Amino acid sequence: MPNGFNNRKITVINIKDLIQGALSDTINIFDYSTLAIKFESLANPLDIGAWCYQNRLRVNHSQRLVRLDSILDHRKVRIENFLDKIILELTSGKKESSLIQELKNFERFIDWCDNSGHSHFFCNEKKANTTVIAFIEYQKGLLRVHSRSILTAVTAQNNAIKWLASSLGVDQSMLIEGLVLLKKNMSSVNSTVSPLNKDVMHQLKCYEQILNQISDILINQKPLPYLLELTNQSIWLMPQKKVFATEAMLKSRQNWPNKYYAYDYLNGRISQPEEIEHFYDGTLKKYAAQTAVKSAITLKNQVNTTPRHYIRIFLFNYAQAAFYNLFLANTGMNSKQAFEMTWSEEFITKNTCQGFKAIKQR
Repeated sequence: MPNGFNNRKITVINIKDLIQGALSDTINIFDYSTLAIKFESLANPLDIGAWCYQNRLRVNHSQRLVRLDSILDHRKVRIENFLDKIILELTSGKKESSLIQELKNFERFIDWCDNSGHSHFFCNEKKANTTVIAFIEYQKGLLRVHSRSILTAVTAQNNAIKWLASSLGVDQSMLIEGLVLLKKNMSSVNSTVSPLNKDVMHQLKCYEQILNQISDILINQKPLPYLLELTNQSIWLMPQKKVFATEAMLKSRQNWPNKYYAYDYLNGRISQPEEIEHFYDGTLKKYAAQTAVKSAITLKNQVNTTPRHYIRIFLFNYAQAAFYNLFLANTGMNSKQAFEMTWSEEFITKNTCQGFKAIKQR
C-alpha cells in the first residue's frame, strides 16, 4: 500500500434507497465522509465521501485510498448538499447516465483543485469564485496548445460551476459574476501573447521532428518502443494507448485511471515482474505483476506486426497534428480557412507505394 495512504470504512447506499429515503424524510447518514453511492448503471460505487479528504489515491475503479489526517471537516456539509442535488436531479427526470457523466467530470475538477493548490474551493463563495477563475484559465491554456477540444473544456467548466454552486448552497451566478465564461465558439478564449521568435522556431522545429520521425516509424514499420528525439528532450513512444509519458507526467501516475506499471516510460522498455510487484497489494501481487508484463509483451508484439494497429493510428494522429500546425505556420491560414479548403486540380499526384499501403490519387 502506498506510503501514508490507508483504506477506510465506507457506507455503500443504493441510489434507489437514497431517493426513497428523501421522499419519506428518513435519510440518516452519520458521517458523509464514508458515503459511497451505488448507481444502477455503474458496476462500482461512486465514493463521494473520499472528497472530504484532501489527499486521495485512486487504486482501481471503486477503491480510494486516503491520508486519514488530510480530512477537511467542512467538506462533509458540502457532500450533504451535493447528495441533495443528486436526488433532486434524478427525481426531476434526469437520466442516470447523464448524471453520472457530470459527477465524474466534477470529480476530475476536485482532483484538479487538490493537486493545483486550490483545496480551499469548498470553503466559501469567495474562494470558490477564485478557484473557478483559475480553472477557466487552466482550460484556456489547454485549448491554446490544442490539448483539449472546446466542447470538452466548456463541459468541464459548466459542470464544475453547477455542482460547486449546489454544494455550497448558492446560485451559480454568485460564482461567475463578472467572469467571461468559455463558449463553444471559442470567442471567449483570450488571444495569446505573441511569442518570441526563438520560441516560435523551437516549436516549429519540434513539429518537424515529430512529423519526420513518426512518419518514418509508420512508413518503414519500425518497432516500438521508439526513442523520439526532440530539441530539448527525448521521449519514448510505447506500444500502449498512453503512447508516451514524460518525467513530469509520471509524477501524477497514481492519478491515472490506468497506471500501466508494466511500461518503463523513462527507459523505453517493458519492466520485469519483480520490478513492479510492489505496486500491487494482496497475496496475488506477484501474479498480478506477471500478468501485467505478459499482457504488455503480447500487445507490443501485436503492434509491431500489425501495420494498421490502433496504436500506430494513434501515432499517425500525432504526425497529422504536427503537419497541420506546420501548414498553418507556413501559409498564415487560421484553422477555419484550412478546414474549408478544397482540393485543386492544379495539384497532380500519382499512385505510389509506401511500405504496407498504396497512396492513391484523390
